[in-house]
Amino acid sequence: MKTPMFLLGIVLSSMFSSAHAADFTPLMTHIAAPQEEAKDSTLGFKVIGHFPQEYALDAKLDESRKLAFLSFIQPEQSGIRVIDLSNPESPNEISTYLTGSLFPRDFVVSDSGKRLYVLTDRDLQIVDTENPKFPKVLGTYDIRGDDFRIVGVSKEGGRLYVYERGHLKILDVKDTGPLKEVGRLKLNGRFQAIYVSPTDQFAYFANDKNLYSLNIRNPRRPRIVASMPLVALGSYGNTGPLTASDDGDLIVIGDFDQFNPAVSNLRLAQLDSKGGLSVLMGGMLNLKSRGGYSIQLRGRNRSLYLMTPEEGLIKISVSERKALVFEGGMRVPMSKQIGTFGRGGFYVSKDEKQVVVPITVRHGEDIATIGGLTIYGRD
Repeated sequence: MKTPMFLLGIVLSSMFSSAHAADFTPLMTHIAAPQEEAKDSTLGFKVIGHFPQEYALDAKLDESRKLAFLSFIQPEQSGIRVIDLSNPESPNEISTYLTGSLFPRDFVVSDSGKRLYVLTDRDLQIVDTENPKFPKVLGTYDIRGDDFRIVGVSKEGGRLYVYERGHLKILDVKDTGPLKEVGRLKLNGRFQAIYVSPTDQFAYFANDKNLYSLNIRNPRRPRIVASMPLVALGSYGNTGPLTASDDGDLIVIGDFDQFNPAVSNLRLAQLDSKGGLSVLMGGMLNLKSRGGYSIQLRGRNRSLYLMTPEEGLIKISVSERKALVFEGGMRVPMSKQIGTFGRGGFYVSKDEKQVVVPITVRHGEDIATIGGLTIYGRD
């Protein structure tokens, strides 16, 4: 089997000044049963549990209460399973919330895990999960058309951030009943990606030309504070996932070309002391997957995890901020569609000892019955 290279290089302005290459052993691309696929892991993970669910879509975790929320679709309804992970070797469903719609487009969980915000094909629903055995609807928000996205939720669950028809909207979700819009910001250009800090301090937005830094401390007066041309990041308008460190000074932005995934890349940028944006470095990803990729920062923002349908899970060290260093990978069978805008698709626990992946394995155009939530663990 031919071994491709995982190419990572340092970016200065829009040019590569040097290149760093690390041997990258290809992860198995054939589909295997969930009980077998972790044997190729170089990260030390192994399968420790599996919850079966056909047509599984996405998963979110409430680590403090050891709960998982798994969205799914079925021929006549859609919903979210609430799964007890206190014994990860035997995950157990404790309740199911049915959305009353055919398709759950997205959902997010507040940091406390006591609220779900579920976007369906017709509305946005606030669901109280303080008692996970009996989830209940607290309020709804009507949506118009498909140009509506949930883009963030505050750590305490007091604000919900959505993108709709060229605007970042801030919704007050402290009270029960209908959602109330308290502020909005016009965002020009073709939407590419957005990241909102759960601390209610900052956000980053990318259109087809620029990366913007947003100040959202005052929800009634959000504003743009800095911008940078994407060409300075080596990106040419195919922006993929976007995320940032907890303090906002490290920004990770991906570039993805579905027609030529081998030229996809990652870039690191920073927010400097004067509030401006500047390039740190970046590198090219020699990917095979045309299904996009998702990213998460962990390990006090020193580790970047990347997931694709073909390569599986990849860990990259960004601790030095001078080089992107490949640290290992793990083959994971999953759907050809990765979570949107850098969220979803997988979840790495904060201590990096567990990975939870919603799986819907595809054979050609048919969806197989190998599906559900798979839990990986390591010592």
